[in-house]
Amino acid sequence: MQTQNNTVFITEGSAHSGRAIATHFAQVGATVILGGPDLRKLSLAKQNIIDHTGNSQVHTCLIDINSLASIKKATEHLKSEFMTLDTLIHNTDRLYFSQKYTQDGFEAHFGHNFLAPMAITLDLMSTLKQNQPSKIFLFAADIYYCTEPPFIKRQNQAFDIYHHYSESKLSALMLSRILNQKLSGSSVSTFALDTLNSSQIHNVFQLCSHYAKSHLTNTKKLVKSIAHITHARQITPFKGCLIRNSKPTWTKQLSKNELLCDKLWTSSLRYLNREFLDPSLPSSQETEQSNPAFNASSLAF
Repeated sequence: MQTQNNTVFITEGSAHSGRAIATHFAQVGATVILGGPDLRKLSLAKQNIIDHTGNSQVHTCLIDINSLASIKKATEHLKSEFMTLDTLIHNTDRLYFSQKYTQDGFEAHFGHNFLAPMAITLDLMSTLKQNQPSKIFLFAADIYYCTEPPFIKRQNQAFDIYHHYSESKLSALMLSRILNQKLSGSSVSTFALDTLNSSQIHNVFQLCSHYAKSHLTNTKKLVKSIAHITHARQITPFKGCLIRNSKPTWTKQLSKNELLCDKLWTSSLRYLNREFLDPSLPSSQETEQSNPAFNASSLAF
């Protein structure tokens, strides 16, 4: 896949990892859009990338993943300003040490690391389909011990940093599998990247340690993985699995559970369907009506 003249949108584009990813794409001639909630930081990142690469096709887009209303406004802006989108990179990997919620009432890990990327993806799907092949990157991890992802608002649940973070990353991995299955007839592909080398994480202390180090040492590996997949001629081995250090890896069986994948998809879609479901993707109800055989088994991976 040639990246010259391609359009790439990166959420949290002013963050350290976001700038590094954007710089790579700007260096190879892509049009880069930096997303984030702080206009001053976005402007500084934009100018830094232009100065470093000489590519003037760097743009900014105000988007706050803490708010579904902000996501809606930002995606509408992107669709009106850019006719095509070749690569969507969800640079969302947040870890909170105290209990927080999004503006819409969702537990912050689930809202930021999973629900926001899902809303952005659904809303931009028609634009991604206009210029195939296109790619979607999600940040995931293989550290979960939970029995199922969180599908409801969590005001009444005790805060558990390891549990909540791992659930959000499991949900991102499952979303990658679901999207690849549902988009199998198109040239839109979804990839889940392991940002933490999560095979070495087994408790909250290791999680916090790896998370702190990852933002200093793993950025180059992250950029390398994205670049490798973006330029690869054969991407099939990378689809539907967790990618670690540019290589597909085996994951725990929970992420392949058909019933959980179905529940994650339909529960999240039910909430987002009010405002954010793109017409190019059928709702779960429409899918059931048009295909009576549709059930959890149709989500087998």
